[in-house]
Formats: sequence, structure tokens, C-alpha cells
Amino acid sequence: MYADDVIIYCNIKDPQTVNNIFKKILIEFKKWGMKSGATISIPKCKLLHICNKTECEYLQLVFENIVIESVGNLKKFREYILI
Repeated sequence: MYADDVIIYCNIKDPQTVNNIFKKILIEFKKWGMKSGATISIPKCKLLHICNKTECEYLQLVFENIVIESVGNLKKFREYILI
């Protein structure tokens, strides 16, 4: 993992709760970045939804009008949000 790689993991079943939590986390990252000079590139972020159900409810995260891309595996990741 490089200094610019971030993984956030959440074990919550309700999609709306997950969405709210991750928006708050990203807001806190942004605040921290403004103080420290570090930033997270939201367009480079990816979402990986791990579920043991046959059919999962689709989850879409949007932050600052940017849809965070949903992916199916961890290959070639930079900044991932795990749900």
C-alpha cells in the first residue's frame, strides 16, 4: 500500500446508512486534506461491494456530484471503498 492508497471498510447491511457514513468519511478526509495538503482523488476511487447473497441490492455512491465507480475485484486498485 502506498501513501496515496486508502481502503475504507464497512460491515453494515442498510445501503442508505452505508451511503451516509461514507459521505461523512469523505467529508472528513476532505477537511483533513485542506489542513494537511493531502487529497483523495474522488474520480480515481472505486467501490467494491462484497456480499454473500445471490442477488445484492445495487449500491451507488456519489460524492460532490461524482459517481464512484463500482468494480467486481481488487485488481489494479488505487483508492478503494469497500462495502
